[in-house]
Amino acid sequence: MIASGPTVQNTDDPSLAMSIIEKYKLHNQLPESVIQILTDTSVEDKNESFSHVTNFIIGNNKTALNAAAKIAEDLDYDSFILTNKLTGIASNTGRNLILLITAALQNEFELFNDIYVQLDLHSHLKDTLFNYLNNFRNQNKKLCLLLGGETTVTVYGSGVGGRNQELALAAALEMHKNKPDNNITLLSAGTDGIDGPTCAAGAIATISQIEEAKSKGLDPTSFLNNNDSYTFFSQLNERWLVKIGHTGTNVMDVIIILIS
Repeated sequence: MIASGPTVQNTDDPSLAMSIIEKYKLHNQLPESVIQILTDTSVEDKNESFSHVTNFIIGNNKTALNAAAKIAEDLDYDSFILTNKLTGIASNTGRNLILLITAALQNEFELFNDIYVQLDLHSHLKDTLFNYLNNFRNQNKKLCLLLGGETTVTVYGSGVGGRNQELALAAALEMHKNKPDNNITLLSAGTDGIDGPTCAAGAIATISQIEEAKSKGLDPTSFLNNNDSYTFFSQLNERWLVKIGHTGTNVMDVIIILIS
């Protein structure tokens, strides 16, 4: 069942809802009955209401990442699952992921370490990943980095897009800025098949996209600032949009980064 966990007990602080109401000054716009429920501080054993419920998790983001890692390894990629709890601003995350990779490839450990901490990735993989990428040029290998979770977008513009497409566009801009020697391809997509108010699940970013966009008279930075990532990829080339339709399930987002 995909319905925001109706069989899972809500353990949020009861005062949280009212703090949001007060923040946006909506107190006078709500019925008295709603206010009464939200301010009810009576103590009761709510565990009793869920005593007959048993929840079985048959699929989650970690399951999706493990499946993707298996496919990558079947295609001769070495794979690293860096986190299944990715958060943060989408555009910042897209930029930081590319900076993380290029810092390691260029033997800049301090920068790599700072970004690794910012992204809150699995700490036990940090040194292993840095050393792997730092020696990458001397190895005839292919690498697949996998991340899961959900980022957010602060909307300032009037464009059309979603967090995954925005993350991909920011990553493409950072690739263009840093110009790494290695081939890097990033895909960011929602497992439900829908990213924002668009028909795409996400988008793919490559180093060549920004030059291609400029040759077509497109200004990628303006599209990003206007939260208009869907329009950007549509005008650049629709093949960069991930369109798979509704999948019927939702285990958050998946980011796949291929390096060769």
